[in-house]
Amino acid sequence: MGRGKPSKEVKSNLTDNESAKMTTSKGTIQGYNGVATVDKKHQIIIDAQAFGEGQEHHTLQPVLETVETRFKKLGIAENIYQQGAIVTADTGFANDKFDGSKFEQPQAGPQGESHGRDE
Repeated sequence: MGRGKPSKEVKSNLTDNESAKMTTSKGTIQGYNGVATVDKKHQIIIDAQAFGEGQEHHTLQPVLETVETRFKKLGIAENIYQQGAIVTADTGFANDKFDGSKFEQPQAGPQGESHGRDE
C-alpha cells in the first residue's frame, strides 16, 4: 500500500501554541483562562495560574494542590483544608472526575453562622 505524508500536529497558533481558542460573547479569541485564589479574610491573592484551555473544569484540583503545597512549605498549615479553610468555586469548575475527598472540609460552623456569599 502507498504511504501518506507523515501526520503533523495541528496547531492553532504557531507563535503561542500553549494558548487556546476560546468562545466568548464577542466571538472566538486566542488566549488563556486565568484562575485566581483569594484569601477572603485578608483580601489578598494567594495563587494565580493561567491555563491554555477554554474549559476550567479540570483546573480546580491543581489550583487547590498548589495552595496546599504553598501553605505547607511556608509553615502556615500542614493541611489548610482540614483546618477550616472554606473553598468556594463557581459551576465552571464542576467535574464528575474530580475527587474532592482530599480537600473535604469540616461542615458548617456554629449554628447561625453563614458561609455563603456576602449579602
